[in-house]
Amino acid sequence: MKKLLYLLLLTPIIYLASCSSSPDLSPTTTSLHGTWQYDSWLLDGNELLNDYVSYLNICEDSGYWATQIFDIEGNMTSNSQAGSFTINDDQTEGVFTVELVYEAINGWLILDLPQTFSVSIYKLDDNELDFSFQYAGHTEIIESVKTPTEPTCSYTLAAVVSGCTDSLATNYNPLATIDDGSCEYPAVLDCMGVPNGLAAVDDCGDCHQSYVYQGMGVVTFIAMLADTAGLDGMLVIAGSAEDIASNPNWNASCYGCIDPLAINWNPTAIFDDGSCNYTSDVVFYLDLAAAVYFDNLGINYLEVYVENNFLGQLNANIGHTSAPNCLPQPDAITSVIEWQGSGSSTFNWEVRDITGIIQYSGTDLILANECHRIQMTAK
Repeated sequence: MKKLLYLLLLTPIIYLASCSSSPDLSPTTTSLHGTWQYDSWLLDGNELLNDYVSYLNICEDSGYWATQIFDIEGNMTSNSQAGSFTINDDQTEGVFTVELVYEAINGWLILDLPQTFSVSIYKLDDNELDFSFQYAGHTEIIESVKTPTEPTCSYTLAAVVSGCTDSLATNYNPLATIDDGSCEYPAVLDCMGVPNGLAAVDDCGDCHQSYVYQGMGVVTFIAMLADTAGLDGMLVIAGSAEDIASNPNWNASCYGCIDPLAINWNPTAIFDDGSCNYTSDVVFYLDLAAAVYFDNLGINYLEVYVENNFLGQLNANIGHTSAPNCLPQPDAITSVIEWQGSGSSTFNWEVRDITGIIQYSGTDLILANECHRIQMTAK
């Protein structure tokens, strides 16, 4: 025995079957009637997946043939085929040329295959048939053995019923096996209260109508497609990409500042529009070492600037033993820094003596709602 590719069934799935190396050229009987079993394996690429069992049924009394291909669980697969046949007897006992015709017979499944297929059949004895056919330029031979089962050349499928197969439809047909596109659904009210209307709700919960743009700023709102009769222009469906791109009111009511750290936080906003405003307190002060340092220099006052804006004058001879808070107080300069965008920012500051000489400067990172302390000590 050797395993060879064969296309007896002409299905798009390739099968492998066990077969003899050459037919017995001295057959002894002539009847092909019966159920003939052959082994096949479903082939996926180069991998053998499951052991399949196949039967060829030849019914000489009716002139029909049929295959039954069972998977490993015993279920007949959709690759089973059927049709009629014509036997051309060359007058040699047990040697036949058979023209198999694929056709729909009592519900057997038909694939998109050639209508006829020529096979040479050699009946070696009452219990064995060899099939010979040309494939890819060479001869393939498949061996089969007869079973005691009377051949079955037809079977009855469940009746095909066309109808709506969607259980959500009002005309759902639980007996339908093929959906014919006839499903009907209950009317749905849009946000304007119109059954199956064209209005749509944006992410803010606001209702918008569809419209026809007729040019020159002329817009006609419509409730349903029937309202477009007699209107010339571009139909814009509410909530469509075209509407969202051109409608300034779409989601307009829920844009705003969504950061709760911002002073203008909008708790009803869904989309951030970049408008968040933030503040933070800052306090400038001298420690004891700085006060002594400036007292020795004879410098009594210092001026504080933020982004070149004058904030106030600081007594240079009074120092703090601990960091003060950001509340207004003597002997410290406090201010509020404001900015827009994100919850952090930077600012530039300078501390100058009364002659304009910069004694201290820096660029500090500041966070929303913090008390930012800037300590100045002896140089």
